[in-house]
Amino acid sequence: MPSTGLTVSNVFGNESGNQPATQIDTNFAQLFAAYNALTSVANYFVDGGAVNAIAVTVPTPLVVALVAGTALQVKVANSNTGATTINVNGLGANNVVYPGTAAALSSGQLVAGGIYSFMFDGTNWQYLGSQASGGGTQLVTGSTTITLSGMSSTTQGTLNYAVIGGAHVTLEVNSATAANITGTSSTNQLQMSQLPAVCYSTSFQRGIPCIVVDNSLYKYATANIQTNGFIYFALAGVNGSFLQDQVYNTFAIGGSKGLPYFWTITYSIV
Repeated sequence: MPSTGLTVSNVFGNESGNQPATQIDTNFAQLFAAYNALTSVANYFVDGGAVNAIAVTVPTPLVVALVAGTALQVKVANSNTGATTINVNGLGANNVVYPGTAAALSSGQLVAGGIYSFMFDGTNWQYLGSQASGGGTQLVTGSTTITLSGMSSTTQGTLNYAVIGGAHVTLEVNSATAANITGTSSTNQLQMSQLPAVCYSTSFQRGIPCIVVDNSLYKYATANIQTNGFIYFALAGVNGSFLQDQVYNTFAIGGSKGLPYFWTITYSIV
């Protein structure tokens, strides 16, 4: 599908009867030239929308229908600051997601003036580009506010995350302030919630080693990654062993509890 539509200037109109072969040759020559031009098979359009809201206008005589497999190449007008949508001809704003996921785009994934490819999967527009790092491995980075449960009051903090190749996630406490993310313990459990969808694991990841704060002390623990973006923590076994079965109700009820400023883990999401 071209961006401007194919046209044939020499047409038969309402004429009847035999037509000169030269006129037929002229028409077919124009069609031949148009279909063999690279621009005739490119779905290139210029974004006319706002930040995080790409808007594309497909001109007549082209006909657009949002069906699985519809492809677009768009020169975006604005750098995105988070979750982004595409609206084609006012048919509705559909989310842009990373391939094979429902994860929204991270801030800065699209740069103003850049040309990006998208394909409609029947529900969302899958982003077909990548943010290169090293040998072209897709790298998605960002920061997010998480909530720790098991405290006497709401305890939140900032985590940095990096998703490498859509397969591995590294989380770390934002160490810019060199401060622990802790609160006063009110239960014997420690949980984390509100991870962004791009950091979700598709299968339960158990026993990721890490350090936590319990009763104001640094202790060995394991992080257990749930498929809904929650993380459950458990203190390590006897002598700091990670090999024994872990249970969640092992934290002290009282004192300071949470994540130290140097906390980090890496796990698989496939």
